[in-house]
Amino acid sequence: MRRVIIATAAVAALAALGAAPAYASRLAPAGAGQAARPSAHPGTRVSVSGFHLVHVPQVKRIVLTRPDTAATERSVNWSGYADLPKHGHKFKAVSANFTVPAVNCTDSTNGTGDLSSMSNWVGLDGFGDSTVEQTGEAVICDGTTNEYGYLVFWETYPAPANTFCCTDPGDAIHVSVTFNPKTDLYHLYLIDYTLNDTLSEFEACESGSTCDNASAEVIGEDLDGGAPYSNLAFFGQTSFVNASVTSSNGKSGSLSASKYWNSDKIIMQYKKSVMATPSSLYGGRAYLDTWHAGD
Repeated sequence: MRRVIIATAAVAALAALGAAPAYASRLAPAGAGQAARPSAHPGTRVSVSGFHLVHVPQVKRIVLTRPDTAATERSVNWSGYADLPKHGHKFKAVSANFTVPAVNCTDSTNGTGDLSSMSNWVGLDGFGDSTVEQTGEAVICDGTTNEYGYLVFWETYPAPANTFCCTDPGDAIHVSVTFNPKTDLYHLYLIDYTLNDTLSEFEACESGSTCDNASAEVIGEDLDGGAPYSNLAFFGQTSFVNASVTSSNGKSGSLSASKYWNSDKIIMQYKKSVMATPSSLYGGRAYLDTWHAGD
């Protein structure tokens, strides 16, 4: 059974999409009643097959706490790897595959907002700047209603995330973000190979923002800015594989440092509690992100 959180403020909008009443937790099955947010930018297109628009807390850019070493950072809401360009280069693409983890909401400790959450995504920007262009998967555990949801999303931060029901634990996911300098559009693409559902969005940099393509990330995240409001949900491990980045000059490679970019490892930590840690890179293209009980 797929379940999804339905926020009270979104009930009317969801009803128009064919969703069940508030807190009934089920939406139309995959393939029925497709819905997508109309684009705010002329010339962009949205294609959603098998997913259904829903409302969940906003995904946020990284909150850095302190540098540990030259290649390691501590963050309250990100765990994973971020590449930073050298010699004035920028990035044009990032991609990775992962399997949706089985989140244990019952054994998750909720934050002050009575929420726990986790998300896996790839994106451009966000590491040290004020925008993120990203797409991925998220799981929300709501301690107030005991609802939970496995969702996919795309976002051009600081605009709110656009979230869609549903994925399932064990689903094989591919995600990519590609910038086209000829059109100034980002292609935010996700495919759930298991369900044969896709999300394909062409979006400009958010109005009023400057998108520098100054970082490329493969990340596990605690949503809504992380602890203490939303604690990291108990997800065990996420395996990221086939990770790839491409610089603005067309040079493609792994997440490992290269002639064209540096690589930063990011550990999720709130105060003195480690929440999640990425393993070392395997061949530069794979790593395990591991949940910790705040040890």
